[in-house]
Amino acid sequence: MSLAFSTYLSQLQSSTESFKREVEKEQTDFEQRMETREKAVAMRETSLKDEMETRENELQKEREMFENEKKQIMDMKAKASDIIRLDVGGRIFKTTRSTLCAQPHTLLTAI
Repeated sequence: MSLAFSTYLSQLQSSTESFKREVEKEQTDFEQRMETREKAVAMRETSLKDEMETRENELQKEREMFENEKKQIMDMKAKASDIIRLDVGGRIFKTTRSTLCAQPHTLLTAI
């Protein structure tokens, strides 16, 4: 083997090894960046889940308060006028609100 070829081969091997180290370093850096980003995404996901759970709990409490207030209003409304006067075709009937509201989900209950 000639000296020039041997020198060329040695330089080529050195360049190849240097290139391999650079590629390995780039790969390691890339993997570290990806790991950092994955951790950031996981933390954000956890944060969003916690925030959503908090908001759902707040909404549930507001819904319960609304339903309680609605019930109180309906109870007050029912007590305010226990005797109802109905004009049916010119004929007057009297009854109680509780009688008209005895069946839930009817037109008379809704009124």
